[in-house]
Amino acid sequence: MLYSYNWIKKFLNKIPPVGDISNRLTMSGFEVESVERLFGDVKGIVTAVVNEVKPHPSDKNLSVVNVSVGEHEFITVTGAKGITQGMIVAYAQPGSVVVNKKTILELNIKGIKSAGMIISEDELGIFEAKREVIIFDEAVKPGLDVKSVLELDDWILDVAVMPNRSDVLSHFGIAREIATIFHLNVIQPSFELDTISYNKENKPIDVEVENPDDCPRYTIRFLSDVKIAQSPLWLRLILGKIKQKPINNVVDITNYVMFAIGQPLHAFDGEKVHGGKIIVRRAKNEKLITLDGVERILTDRSLVIADDSKPVAIAGIMGGAISGITENTRYVLLESALFDSGLVRATGRNLGLSTEAGYRFERGVDSNLPRLASDMASYLVSGLAGAKVYRLVDSYKKRYKKRRVTTTIQVLGRLIGIQLNIKTVQSVLKSIHCDVKRIRANTLSIEPPSFRLDLKESADFSEEIARLIGYDKIPSVLPLKAAANVAPPLPYKYINIIKDRLLSMGFDEVINYSFYSDTDHSIVGGDALRLTNPLNEQTTNMRKNLIPLLIKNTQFNLFRQIEDQKLFEIGNVYFKQSGKYVEELHLAGTMTGNRYPLHWAFKSENTDIFDSIGIVEDIMNVLGFNDKITKEKAALNFLNDDSVSFSYNNKNIGYAGGLTNDLLDKYDIKQKVFVFDVSLDHILMNVKPETRYREVPRYPHIVRDLSIVKPVSLTSAKIINGIKSLGIDLLIDISPFDLYIDNRDISKHSITYRFIFRAEDRTLKDEEVDLYMKTIMNHVVNQYGVKLKIQGGIL
Repeated sequence: MLYSYNWIKKFLNKIPPVGDISNRLTMSGFEVESVERLFGDVKGIVTAVVNEVKPHPSDKNLSVVNVSVGEHEFITVTGAKGITQGMIVAYAQPGSVVVNKKTILELNIKGIKSAGMIISEDELGIFEAKREVIIFDEAVKPGLDVKSVLELDDWILDVAVMPNRSDVLSHFGIAREIATIFHLNVIQPSFELDTISYNKENKPIDVEVENPDDCPRYTIRFLSDVKIAQSPLWLRLILGKIKQKPINNVVDITNYVMFAIGQPLHAFDGEKVHGGKIIVRRAKNEKLITLDGVERILTDRSLVIADDSKPVAIAGIMGGAISGITENTRYVLLESALFDSGLVRATGRNLGLSTEAGYRFERGVDSNLPRLASDMASYLVSGLAGAKVYRLVDSYKKRYKKRRVTTTIQVLGRLIGIQLNIKTVQSVLKSIHCDVKRIRANTLSIEPPSFRLDLKESADFSEEIARLIGYDKIPSVLPLKAAANVAPPLPYKYINIIKDRLLSMGFDEVINYSFYSDTDHSIVGGDALRLTNPLNEQTTNMRKNLIPLLIKNTQFNLFRQIEDQKLFEIGNVYFKQSGKYVEELHLAGTMTGNRYPLHWAFKSENTDIFDSIGIVEDIMNVLGFNDKITKEKAALNFLNDDSVSFSYNNKNIGYAGGLTNDLLDKYDIKQKVFVFDVSLDHILMNVKPETRYREVPRYPHIVRDLSIVKPVSLTSAKIINGIKSLGIDLLIDISPFDLYIDNRDISKHSITYRFIFRAEDRTLKDEEVDLYMKTIMNHVVNQYGVKLKIQGGIL
């Protein structure tokens, strides 16, 4: 969340330097991600009184203005309209600096010497500003520094607030935290209102809450005679500093109050809410166009605010366009309520709708805030929009229950790892507004404040004590007992072996989420396991395959000029099989760019399909499976025709190949990408835990080569698998090593295979090997119909 240093200052009796705040917040568990100074470069701009305004003699669109800055007068030429004598304006003297470090100089404008300029909001760099001259109240004296008058000079702290600390999601909340850390006093906000009572003619609006568990507290206040207009500059400025876009005075006030004290508010156009009644209920399969212009379908899992006939808002998240504040609004219903955090969270996820209000309700809001926030907003609407304020209607059916936790000093200290002094514990807990009672020598009864929803048990209080004492004050000690040396389960052992192997070959490991989008899933196709409540449109499905997200990783790197990549991931995929949900461990990877790093020792070669196939074969070899893996041509719509599938015990376990050009074009990838994917579950369950030593062969081997001519449709893998099925024990290896394609007839390939024979107990004879080769030749000719090549022709 973004916090304004000047805004925080309003809630403290004094404030430390911004650097000290940043450091101490970080050390106490609130990471300050950045500190940015605003308007630090702006200088020399002061308030000035307009003495005289005359038309420019040469240009009817310009005026010549005489301004006074204290004792000094200046003549300046301006194109601004509506400037009159006596106005107090923002004036940039010659030599002053405005936004983007632009220096204001003396200029000759169509024959008139112009010193400095009258400044508009956009020229000063005010957020979401219009091209309007900055005009001050007549009580403001000329010659004052505009940065000081408007409190422009400010620091913005970007703080990462933990999900359990909803009490800090406001400037008052962070001020309260700073006060605790630096032992300061907090200025509690309070407002006195002159409210109008209801009578017989002017009845209060009724509130009906169908289920107090959904809405423990609901308040509504009627404001009449409201004048909708642009917010004053100070309000637009303070919202702009924290990147909130100004809308109009009423809506801006509700946002201001939310960021000031943490209570979300909503303002309805009172004339658009019919029946004199507000009903807080579950939706009934209704439709509502929200303020963002999107039609939402609401089920009974959503809580709505409704009048007697229709929903007018999604409770705790966003109002409906039908009841929104417009320039014609004259009567406002101001809502300040508490909604069930789980219900708001589920509704937001289901609708894919995230708002600042929902962000706070999801994490929990102090039950004492609704009345204070309503008073604060009503006070401001009364002052800035001329509203008449009526008494609050407060439906508080499920009241906040105070909670007490009984614990001991020994328990609190053991959880931190140090011995604690009871007086120190009491002091620390009282500083965070806990009511602490000592009921026995070392026993405390602790009641946390209503805004600290996260303090529920002893461990929570221990964390607070450690945080506020200072983590750096807790001594580092060795554990009393060393952890046992436990060997990891065998699958993890082999996963580590696989990782080490891939890392040694230049791969980088990536870890992606287990969810992906419909677009990602369309790559692999088939049925998807859809999430009921996805976080967003990018996480609608459980991933069925690792490849889609690896492609996006590759794309991300390529767009950053990283052209040579080897990526892998080991993770679970999810799918439905025979009516059951299956979770399966896979290894997948992508390869693109050069095969070797740039170096004079290596020839520049691009990665190809044989690299991706070779990776799988190498991993299988490491696990002792290479001779048990068979390969066939794969048929996958996202891979090229030459892709390969791998099988073990007649079960498909993976594939390797190059991505199709259509898929590469879809991701705007300009170079070839090769992938591989292997199901490890089918492999690791059959890995034998022991590694056996095999001595170096004592007897020589015999090599035979065989060339064949085969049709393209017949895969080499099928031929090799067929030869292996003959069960020739002395045949220890088959490998193709030469390929010839005749351009005159590309329907056929000529391949040469090398066969290696060896016996473990004797030296083989040529006659013996010749018999085996004859068996092999007969098999491939009779089984597959190929032709054998001999020297000088074809057999």
